[in-house]
Amino acid sequence: MTTTPFRSRPRGWRTLHTHNAYAEAIESGEYNDPSFCHICEAPSVIEFEHWRIIQNKFPYDEIARRHDMIVPKVHKKEEDLTAIELQELRELKIGHINDTYQMLMESVPKNKSLPQHFHLHLLQIKTPNQPLQPE
Repeated sequence: MTTTPFRSRPRGWRTLHTHNAYAEAIESGEYNDPSFCHICEAPSVIEFEHWRIIQNKFPYDEIARRHDMIVPKVHKKEEDLTAIELQELRELKIGHINDTYQMLMESVPKNKSLPQHFHLHLLQIKTPNQPLQPE
């Protein structure tokens, strides 16, 4: 069975520029290195007790003016989250996330590029011709 090179796949919600940058990162193998986590190394936009929000390095910039991710401070998969972490996430969803974003998204397991560190996508949807929000 042959697979389609990532760069040839439909770009979905990313602009062509961002899709190509993401494809280069995927094709380089940098996301296959189990000793390095891009989520752990990303700077925080804001931090909470057990969670932090980071900017997505390859945003869905075709549809979103801002694309962040909420991630646990500790490197872990979803099934390893504690009851305390999950409770804080529920509180953040009805508080900060609800106040700041229009959409919260999660990829299905087979589509996660970073499955080893749980994360949810947070989007501020843009209107037509609205640029990305500056950092």
